[in-house]
Amino acid sequence: LHEFLQSEFFYFLLAKDGLEGMNLLETEDVDLLIVDIKVPFISGIGLIQFANETKPGMPIICITDYGLDCKSIPELECVAKFFRKPFDFTEIQVALNELFNPAVIVTRNLAARAASKIP
Repeated sequence: LHEFLQSEFFYFLLAKDGLEGMNLLETEDVDLLIVDIKVPFISGIGLIQFANETKPGMPIICITDYGLDCKSIPELECVAKFFRKPFDFTEIQVALNELFNPAVIVTRNLAARAASKIP
């Protein structure tokens, strides 16, 4: 995935585990989280919950190779896009284009503010 993101000229930060991912979310200006459900130390679900609490409205893409219905897990309701492994990188590219469409970002931010009562 990181090779694909590089080829598309995205600047990205790579965390080796969920704990490092939490640290990056706290210390860096992050516009998007792409997370695997299965990561060491803090699960992808835990990282998603943390991201949703600390950066409400930030788009999240979730990747999994589990055979679960991600939409049925309440902690994952904030996830914008789900992909099951193996996935086609063109699907990721389409998702990134959709998520970074300015109208979508404004709508998500307004929804996040309304949900968290941010002025």
